Amino acid sequence: EWCGVFKSGIIFYAPLTNKPSLQISLFDIKSLRNFDDADFSPLPCYPIVAIETDWQFYYVAFASENDRSRFVEKVEEHRLPTETDVVRGVNDLWKARFWQGFQEAMEASLTGGKRKWAKIPSGSKLRHRTILNGRKMVFDIDPISSQVEAGKLAEIEELEEFVARMLNLSLNTTFQTLEKEPSSFITFLDMTSQLRGLSWDLLSLDSPRTLCILTNLYHCMFQHALLLAMNGSLHKRSAGHFMRTTCYEIGGDVFSLAELQHCVIRGNMSRPHSPKVPYLDVPKKSDSYQFYALKYVDPRINFVLVSERVTRTETIF
Repeated sequence: EWCGVFKSGIIFYAPLTNKPSLQISLFDIKSLRNFDDADFSPLPCYPIVAIETDWQFYYVAFASENDRSRFVEKVEEHRLPTETDVVRGVNDLWKARFWQGFQEAMEASLTGGKRKWAKIPSGSKLRHRTILNGRKMVFDIDPISSQVEAGKLAEIEELEEFVARMLNLSLNTTFQTLEKEPSSFITFLDMTSQLRGLSWDLLSLDSPRTLCILTNLYHCMFQHALLLAMNGSLHKRSAGHFMRTTCYEIGGDVFSLAELQHCVIRGNMSRPHSPKVPYLDVPKKSDSYQFYALKYVDPRINFVLVSERVTRTETIF
């Protein structure tokens, strides 16, 4: 790729193209960080820079250390002064750019080029999955558990607390709090990114603790998706697409709300018979997710999951 640094921003061009493949405004850049961890780098022989914006990290690899240093130097020359960064949180322009950056990231995830994950059937069409927890790449995230040496039980307890904190953050975040302090939501986004590095080997499929963890995780993703819904309030026509395309990447695989509910949490329970909105089922192509189906079955879970109220979201919480 060819990369150009201008006073307005950074522009990337793919080979043999005359249209930018990516544009990053210098105003949106929060920080630049050299990524030098050879043990986790996807390209060990190439120096990498992590470019942080509010909604997304971008990772740029260079042919040499000299090229990386020149790039960082030029970007820092044109960036806003450090004093201005302190004021950004109360700057109306920065708040507007915060939401514009989210919209651009969402549109790119839906329309831009080839994606990592295959499309999913919804209605009569194949639709792109929307991955909500992709702010950081998996090689740049902190592990959820810091007690690996303490044993599996300690890791599970830490995971329970982690998911509970994440759910609490999502439930306490409203449009009003986002408007007053949008940067507070970034902590939540970074926590959801950590789920990408979760090991499924840690979870016992026949344990009630796993049921609680995944149920809390489901509701966290549900609330996360409602906060960021680009098409306004849900209704019967949009509920199916919402449930089937809204996804988290967890432990190297991707799960939609519908897949997490029907194939994992309720995987060994009876499937709905001739479901109609607001009751939803998964496409047949999602049957492979039965591999993750919980062996621990509790019929009371039907009263806990909130998707039956998906078209009346104002009364869910």
